[in-house]
Amino acid sequence: MSPSQRIAVAGGTGRIGLHIVESLLSLKSTVPSLHIIVLSRSVKPEKSNITFAGSSAPIIAVDYNDTSGIESVLREHNIDTVISALLGDVEVFDVAQQNLLTAALNVPTIRRFAPSELSIDSETADSVTIYVKKRPILQRLREVKAARSASDSGSGVRFEYTKFVTGTIMNYLASGNPKSSGEDAHGHMFAYKLIFDFENGTAEIPGDGQALLWTSRIQDIGEFIAHATQLDGWPEQMDLVGDVRSMNEIRCLAEEILGKKLQVTYISEETIQSRMDPNVTPLAKMAFEVLLSFGRGEMKRSKTYASLKDVVKPVGLEEFLRMWWG
Repeated sequence: MSPSQRIAVAGGTGRIGLHIVESLLSLKSTVPSLHIIVLSRSVKPEKSNITFAGSSAPIIAVDYNDTSGIESVLREHNIDTVISALLGDVEVFDVAQQNLLTAALNVPTIRRFAPSELSIDSETADSVTIYVKKRPILQRLREVKAARSASDSGSGVRFEYTKFVTGTIMNYLASGNPKSSGEDAHGHMFAYKLIFDFENGTAEIPGDGQALLWTSRIQDIGEFIAHATQLDGWPEQMDLVGDVRSMNEIRCLAEEILGKKLQVTYISEETIQSRMDPNVTPLAKMAFEVLLSFGRGEMKRSKTYASLKDVVKPVGLEEFLRMWWG
């Protein structure tokens, strides 16, 4: 199968999606034939396209409850690859993303689909409800790929998918940094103190600290996905690993860089669960579930996908922390 040429990014105006779109636009300098569109629930009159690195991609409004409307847009642009960066509540994965796939499968030019993973592996994160809700579309993609391969008359697989597993966003570990350009650390992401609060010299570590934390910088995630579109074939999973360390190892590294000891509290599952008031916001509930997932060791060690390890050079955690805290 040949590289992607005509790509639609669903959720491409969002924080993660925007990094993917910008990386694809940067790629146009070496792959000028690329055609990129961005699907969004709404389009502001003053922001009808995304421009980056001298190229632009139109933003096209779609209703994720209207599969025929999505299909029409994909057909109009002869899209061959759909990348989902849709985020939100459980309904996004139950309804919106399933409808996106249904529309894509009706378009004869579509041959690649990447569901919205872009985090820890949804198929190992048993403790996180919203990640568990990502599993049905993966099963559906496996069935579609198998069915289309079986019906193929020997001309090669006509449909591929991949899940991009990229770990936790490393940029969160720069939240509160003292640099004059400190906001640049976040890219398009928001500041969020996850486990470690280096600004105040504290940490709340789930479990005994031996569980792994797999992190990748958001800028590297965008670049990784952009270059993945130019591979001749897609495996069913592609991992990007900026770093994988135990939380205790991260604590020691941070103390060395900061030049001081952190005030660390190790929190048990019972403590985390006691904080999960039924009335907390969906975002807060997910945050608590992620802590449970980390503490239970549901994040597995991996390596960057071999075919891209020499193309994308992700920033490691030590380099990143020294950049913003050193």
